[in-house]
Formats: sequence, structure tokens, C-alpha cells
Amino acid sequence: MVLLAIIVSGIGYVVAASLLIIDHKKNISDQFSYTEKINLDWLKYLIVGIGVIWVTIIFGEDTLTFSSIVLFVIFIGYFGINQVGIFTQTNISPNKETHGFNADFRNQVAMNSTPETESKEVKSQSNLVKYEKSSLTETQISQIHFQLDLLMSEDKIFKDPELTLFSLAQQMGVHPNNLSQVINSVENKNFYDYINTFRIKEFKDMVFLPENQKYTLLSLAFDCGFNSKTSFNRNFKKVTNLSPSEFLSQAKVNLK
Repeated sequence: MVLLAIIVSGIGYVVAASLLIIDHKKNISDQFSYTEKINLDWLKYLIVGIGVIWVTIIFGEDTLTFSSIVLFVIFIGYFGINQVGIFTQTNISPNKETHGFNADFRNQVAMNSTPETESKEVKSQSNLVKYEKSSLTETQISQIHFQLDLLMSEDKIFKDPELTLFSLAQQMGVHPNNLSQVINSVENKNFYDYINTFRIKEFKDMVFLPENQKYTLLSLAFDCGFNSKTSFNRNFKKVTNLSPSEFLSQAKVNLK
């Protein structure tokens, strides 16, 4: 009976931990515009290690079990030290005034909001359910979205290769959770896809300018906010259903 309980608890722990990692990866896409520096493989190895320890406890000898635990502790220490911090920012107040976006600016946003933007419908039914308990009104959502559009179209803040939901929320003076809600419900995208869609559009605009055709494809991609060739190619294909080279060929644009 005890052995059965150990087996069930071991399997349950590994399954639960794996589901948490899947949810964690989704959370990363909701908060970061890049994923190249964020590697969760060490967590997968961690779960495998725990699974191995459970197996040695059930079927192995004490010496093998203790050896597995020692190796596991060394593994945790090594990868824990080398792992880059991900969610390390402190919470901000939704009323905090930062980066020049003060109360006057937000009041101006409210005055400039049009009935059309205020009545914009939510695109996803799943997001309606997800945010049904949110305190944001439709007017507030429209105001935040209007302010967000200004930052993207005029300031082109998406060109920051390390832009995060938190840093963007700071500049807007809103809470990250509220900003995430606006992006998810109005744009029907997570933060990662939302920002990278702007980067792809900017690249497509830039390649047609004669003064930019002396640059390489990768240098223009970096200028648009991407920080790796892999990320650029993957997102370009996702947005346009074409590779960058296929797009340039169809557009008859020659870059260095």
C-alpha cells in the first residue's frame, strides 16, 4: 500500500510539474517580446531528474538512490546559478507616473477617444470569459488601447529588442495586468505576437525605401527590434506565410 502511494505521488508530481511548465511558457509569451534568452529546458531536466529519483527509490538500492540525489543537487546548483532571471521586476502602482506619461496625457487620451474606438468589440469569446471579472470598463480599455496605438505608431517602441509587458506598462502608467487584458481582448494576441507583428510590418515598410537597400536583411531586422535571425525568420513566416527571402523575391527587392 505504501509502495503504491509512493508510485502514485511520484507520477502525479511529474505530471503536475510538466503542466506548470506549459502554463509558464504561455505566461512568458504574455509578458515578453523576445524568448531567445529565456530557456526553460533546465526545468524539464529538473523534472526528469526528480522522476529518476522516484524510480530509484521504488526499484533501486539505497546507494543508487543517494547517488542520484547527490547528482540532482549538483545539477540544481549549476543550472540555478546560470539561469537568467525572468520575472524579476517589482510590482508597480497603476497610478505611477513614469517616462513622461503623466495624468495630463492620460486625460488627453480620454478626450481624444472616439465613440468608434470605445465601442470596439472584443474579438475572442475566450477572452471575454477570462476577463469577465475585470474592473476595467469599455471606455478605459479604449483609452489604454488608444495610448498603446500612439506608442506603436509614433514612438515605435516595439524597436526595443528587450521590450517587456512590465516596461511598456511603466511607460504608459498602467498596471501590467490591465495592459495584458487590453492586448489579449482587443488585438486577440498575446504580448509576444502583438509586438512582433509590428516589427514585421516595420521591416516590410523599410525594405522598400531606396536608402535602406544598401543594408543586409539581418541588419534591417535588428533595427526593427529582433535580436536573432532565428526569431526574425520564425515570426516573419508566422505573420506572412512566407520566408523573408520569398517575400523579397516576390516584391522584387534586392538587399545586400
